[in-house]
Amino acid sequence: MRLSVEAACPTPAAAGALWPFAQHLVNALAELQELGVTFVSYSDSLDLTTSQGRLLFGVISSMAEFERDLIKERVRAGLSFARSNGTRSGKPIGRPKGQA
Repeated sequence: MRLSVEAACPTPAAAGALWPFAQHLVNALAELQELGVTFVSYSDSLDLTTSQGRLLFGVISSMAEFERDLIKERVRAGLSFARSNGTRSGKPIGRPKGQA
């Protein structure tokens, strides 16, 4: 059986949200492969029935994980920097509406 999926590529701004999807996709494709189903994406020229396609998919998954980790590190560094300068993130507490 051959599975064909057509999907729009996410924008670069949505790359951070790509990792949970990629992780789920890897698991789903592994389950489908056990059932004898192959995956071919015509819009991305990605054919997981070939060794080149599996290699490319692995590289894409690794890059998505790398980008997700970079975003986590940047957020943590930004929060740490803000804390060290005496600022807090989040909604101001105890201020009436209209004052920010």
